[in-house]
Amino acid sequence: MDPKTSNNKHLLLVDDDRLVLVTLAKGLSDKGYKTTTANSVDDAEIVLSSGERPDLVIIDVNMPGKNGLYLAKRLHSLDHVPFIFLSAYNDQSIVERAAEYGALGYLIKPIDSTQLIPTIEAALARANEIERLKNTERDLQTALYNERLIR
Repeated sequence: MDPKTSNNKHLLLVDDDRLVLVTLAKGLSDKGYKTTTANSVDDAEIVLSSGERPDLVIIDVNMPGKNGLYLAKRLHSLDHVPFIFLSAYNDQSIVERAAEYGALGYLIKPIDSTQLIPTIEAALARANEIERLKNTERDLQTALYNERLIR
């Protein structure tokens, strides 16, 4: 196990391609990540509604039914769960929408778990940084509010 990734970070993998799911889940589990898989957006929503909060979601863009962009928008606006995209397509408009929804990465398939790890680690670090900034902002807002009450 790689000491950098043996931190048991929980990843939710969402892809309609069963082979991709099994291959990535196995490879990432072997590297120390806890993985949960979902083969549709609906399945991912079931996982999320169960109270399980992954550290990062890895989403395929194109899936039957609700697509990955739908899930990304939900993750960003409702659950505040960080995510990256995997796609077989390098469509600039999709990349722009992914960024607009808060994606911390966008990778083109095929990709194996070893190639994915640097992006996962960078996304997790960025998500932690964003969370720290939000906490600092909240603390500053509280301090400002309290200062105004004192005056």
